[in-house]
This record gives sequence, C-alpha cells and structure tokens, in this order.
Amino acid sequence: MGAIAVSTEHIESAAAYESTNYRDLEFGPMPKKGLATSVLGKWVEEVRYQPAWRNEADIEADFYDGNQLDSNTLAGMEERGIPPLIRNYIKPAIDAVLGMEAKNRTDIKILPDNDEDEEFAEALNVKHHEAARIAKADKAISDAYANEVKVGLHWTEVSRETNPFRPKYRVKAVHRREIWWDWLSKEPDLSDARYLIRKRWCDTDILKLMFPQFHELIDNVASGWTTFDYTLREEFRNTWLARAYDVEENYSIEEMEYISPERDRVMPYEVWYRKWMRGMVLRDPKTDLVVELDKKNNFHLMAIQNGLVQVEEAVYPKMRLAWFLGPHRLADMPSPYPHNDFPYVPFWGNREDRTGAPYGLIRTMKSPQEESNARLSKMMWLLSARRVVADEDAVHDKDALAAEIARADAIVWLNKNRINKTSTAFQVDDNVDLSRQQFDVMQDAKQSILDTGGVYNQMMGKDVPGGATSGVAIENLVEQGAITLAEMNDNYAYARTKTHELLLSLVKEDIGRDEMEVVVGRNTGRQRSVFLNKWEPDENGRKIKTNNVAHIKTRVDLEEVPNTTTYRRQMLNSLTEITKALPPDIQAVVMPMVIEATDYPRKREMADQVRKAIGIQKPLDQMTPEEQQQVQEAMQKADEDEQFQKELQALQLAEAQAKVEKAEAEAELAKARSEKTTVEAAKIEQDTDHGVDTHALDVASRAKELSETDEESDDG
Repeated sequence: MGAIAVSTEHIESAAAYESTNYRDLEFGPMPKKGLATSVLGKWVEEVRYQPAWRNEADIEADFYDGNQLDSNTLAGMEERGIPPLIRNYIKPAIDAVLGMEAKNRTDIKILPDNDEDEEFAEALNVKHHEAARIAKADKAISDAYANEVKVGLHWTEVSRETNPFRPKYRVKAVHRREIWWDWLSKEPDLSDARYLIRKRWCDTDILKLMFPQFHELIDNVASGWTTFDYTLREEFRNTWLARAYDVEENYSIEEMEYISPERDRVMPYEVWYRKWMRGMVLRDPKTDLVVELDKKNNFHLMAIQNGLVQVEEAVYPKMRLAWFLGPHRLADMPSPYPHNDFPYVPFWGNREDRTGAPYGLIRTMKSPQEESNARLSKMMWLLSARRVVADEDAVHDKDALAAEIARADAIVWLNKNRINKTSTAFQVDDNVDLSRQQFDVMQDAKQSILDTGGVYNQMMGKDVPGGATSGVAIENLVEQGAITLAEMNDNYAYARTKTHELLLSLVKEDIGRDEMEVVVGRNTGRQRSVFLNKWEPDENGRKIKTNNVAHIKTRVDLEEVPNTTTYRRQMLNSLTEITKALPPDIQAVVMPMVIEATDYPRKREMADQVRKAIGIQKPLDQMTPEEQQQVQEAMQKADEDEQFQKELQALQLAEAQAKVEKAEAEAELAKARSEKTTVEAAKIEQDTDHGVDTHALDVASRAKELSETDEESDDG
C-alpha cells in the first residue's frame, strides 16, 4: 500500500475540495455540482467493452519473467511424460533494447521561443534539472520505457507530493492496470480524451483521513452496509446515509470491483475529465499568450480598458478532478495544476490499426519462444526415450523391460524360447535422428525471436560465426536494429518530452511572481547569476518586470548528444586521436579541450592552468568577475605602458635630431674658419655652441626623467 499512500498527491487538504455534501445532495440523474454519477456509470460501462488487451499484456510480461508455461500446457506435458523445460530468449533480447535506451539517453533542455529570452531559459533549465533530479524522473521514465517495449503501454505520473517529508515533486511510473481512458481518443497524449480514470486499492483508515467528512459513508461501504439498519423509522434514520444506501443498491457496478472486506480496503476512483464550456478569453497580440477572462481580476479589466489585449469568445475544455467511491462522489474540483492536461503521460509502443490496442515487442516474439520451448522439451525427451519393436514373446517380463530400457546401461534378457530367433525379434531405436531434427527447428525458432523483434546478436554483444567482424559492419547492424525500433523510440521521445513539460509547468508555477536569483553556468565554467521576475526601470523611468516567468514562452527539447559515460569516452578517444595527428604547436592549443573532455574532477582547473602556461587567454564571457577585473587592469596597464613607450621614442628621436643639428653646425663652423676671419669664426662658434648645447641638454634631461620613471614603474 506504500504506492497508494494514496491518492494524496492530488490532495492538499480536505478543505481544498469542492466537495459534495451528502446532507444537501439531491440524488437524481444529474446532481447539482460536479460530475454526475450516471455519466461515470456510462464511462465505467464503456471500459468493460474495450478490447481485452490487458490480459494479453499480462501474458507477455510473464514471458519476459520466464513464466512461459500455463497450467493446461504443464498438465498435457506431464500426461505425455515430456519434461517442462524453458530457455528464456526473450529476456536478453528485450534487455538489449533497454540497454540501448540507457546508453543513448540524452539530456533535456529548455529552449526559448525567441533569442531574447535565452538567458531566462537557461535559468529555468537549471531549476527544471534540479526538480527532475530530486524527483528521480529518469528512473520513472526508464521504467515506463521498459514496459512500453515489453507490452506496449506504461504511464508516468507528474504531480506534487503532499507528504512534507518527501520531495515536493512526484514523477513515478504507473502500472497499466491502474489507468483506464477514453478509448475514442486518437491523440498520443490523450489531449482529445474526455476522461481518464485511475483505480487503486486503499486502506479505509487512509481514505477517512483524506475525506474526514465522509468517514461514516466509507465505513458502511467497506463493510457492505452490514452495520447500517435501513428499517428504522424515517425520523431516526440518517437521511444522507440512507440516500447513499439507496444509490448503491441501484448502481450498476458490482461491489467486488471497489470493496475488499477481508482486507478492509476500498478502491476509490480518481477521475480526471474535461468539461467543455463557452467563455471569453484574452489574447496578447505581441506574445500570442491566451488566458481565460477573470472578471474579478483587476489586471484583466485594466488590460481590456487600455486596449492591451484582444477579447475573444471561444469554446474550450477545462480540466477537473473528481473522486468517487463506487457511486458516491466524494469530491469534485478544478484541476490543481497550471496546465490543462492529464497528470498522466502514456508511453505507447505499437498500436493495432483496427482497435488501437497497444502491444510491444514480446507479442511477435511469443510464438517462436513457445515453439523453442516445445522443441527443447521434445528433444530432451527424445534423447532419454527409447523406442522398442519386439515380438510378443521376445522377453519374459514386459514391465521390467520398460523400466530397464530407459537406462543408458540397460541389460535385456531375451526369451530363449521365442519363436523368432533372428535379431528382428527385438529392436531398440534411440531417436537420434529425430532429436537432431528437433534441434535444428529449435535453432530456427531461437533466431526467429530476434528477427521478429528487430534485434541482432551484435546488439547483445554476441559474435556470430561467419557474420560481421569489422567495427564498422557491427555498428551498421546495431544502427539497423535501432532503425527497426524507430516508431517505438519516437513514441518514447514524445512521451518523455511531455513528461518534462508537465514538470516544467509545476516548476514555473512554484517560481510564481517573486524575484528569484538563479546561478547558471556552473558546469561550463561561466558561472553567473540570472534574476527571474526582476523589476527594472524602462526608458521612461517606470518599473517593469523582466524575465517574467508567467509570460515568457519556452519549450522542452531533447539534446542530440547522449550524456552517457560510454559516449563521452568514445568522444575523448576520437579527440585524442585527432590531437595526435596535429603539429606540435597546434597540439598545445588543443590540449585544454582534451582535458575538459575527460571525467577528471578538477578538469577545468587543470585546463585553465594549461592555457595560462602556454599563454592562451579564456574568452571574456567565460571568466569570473574577478578574472574579468584582472584582465581589465592588465589592459589598462598595457595601454599606459604603450603610451609611455611612444613618448620615450619621441624624445629619443628628438635627441638624435639635436645631435645631427649639432654636427651640421660644427661643419659650418669649420667651413667658416677656413673662409672668414678669425673674429667672425669665434663669433659663430660662440653662438652655435650656446644654442645647440642648450637644446641637446633639454632633450637629454627629459629622456633621463622618463627613463627613471620607467625603472620605478618596473620596480613597483
């Protein structure tokens, strides 16, 4: 009863129900509030006439578990003296398919409908992954896929957990026997189904805690009304219980379907149904977001008054939840979830074209598996059996002969007084030829199990004599096996995506309208904070909410790259081989990428150290705020150093030019001495020395100051 602890995942408290009060209820064809009992009766009656695929599914599941011989088959084999032998070839074939799902499982990613909301989607992706991990969503989905492959259908439940000591989200696998749905539905997600019913056994004490206002009714229903005296006078009778008794007496469902007096259990019906209605909706022309008009919501009225939304009349369904105990409606309320879907997601395998009944891989494997078991038992019986052809007087004791002839070391004493003295009077056939024929047919049936299921030996890691030996050929066979399972895997991907969409809707609702900080990029080395529902001023100074969870549209998608250890190891090997073929200088550049492709705990720190050692700088958007500040300071210092070098070079050039001017002046002086008088030469010498020496002294002094400043900067 642990799993049915029980329907509480959809119940927050008894006060949360829009419950039917039996003291006010007028029993009739259509009760005043909620789903009518007569409508439920029609749905339950319809369920009885659905195809009996569940019995076949149970048998197919037994074949996977090794329970492959029924009582009639065992009795017939015992009568003929054939040993009941089983070799389960179905289980390893199915396990190979399930292993492929685990090996090729990809991550779920939340994507925005437009590029502007990419940062928001990344933050929402972090919250969704956290919720899926805590709720163990991958385990529930894998269990659902296993039964999808085996028998054709399984379910996942996405709901809230009301037990305060458990994680607040529930993602659980639900068995096919518990859920019944509208058979007229055609959509794979049952989006066009009118109803879905889940039936589970529940201890009465738990149900009374869930519905304390109905504890008397629950006790009477569980006991079969044995303690209720309906013969009392009207004024002494509990009127609403009497009415409930009358309703149950006229109800079409047998009591054994929802009552187990021996165990003190009952089976409440959890009924999800769509109620169609006509009403007004609001459409945002910018985002195409549609919500139902709430006349009590001031924001809706203001949006209409300001012309921000379009008002449309529409016909649409609204999801509701009702609880029934037999014909007695315990509760009826709007769906407690933000989405308008059932909280149960079907994982379809294959479906019959005529009836729509689901089936899995075991259906096609079942017949050759039965033949294999029959051939094995027959072969082993033939190997131990002996066929005797003898004259009537060949031996003295025929009973002793029958017991002795079955022994491998049998000794048979013939009647010496027999009429026929030749060897034809007594002949023994060991059935070797027949056993060989049975073995050949059994091998064919064994191979047929794999062929009919689209599974190859290479998918199970087996070598086939004369088969594919190269790695490429084996990979092609494995790929071909995956192609044969394409429809089933497509259904699985669709259901998995739908499961995470329902979980995402719960996550978004819990985030609500409050501001929330989410740290993203922890696994990529680009850690930063993203704020959801943050109030920021616009260009006019008015505060608006950015990254509004309630308004931004997102979608759930499956990544194309598997996130498994085997796949990462294969990619690392490929990257390593590519790196080996590169030139040594390019290998150093690629080495940080190789390190990050490993599973080392400190791989990013190691890769950063390698980049730093070889002088490779990380992109600015991948740096932490501290690293970005260090880079900005280094760039500022580099700019200052560059400006200083330019000034120093200019001064050095001016100094060199001054020296050239001085040399030219000295040459003119020498020429003047040779051409002019000594007095004129002395005058020219005095003027030139004073002007040139003064300019050179200024240049040298400035260069010395800059050089000293540079040395002080380096020392600092």
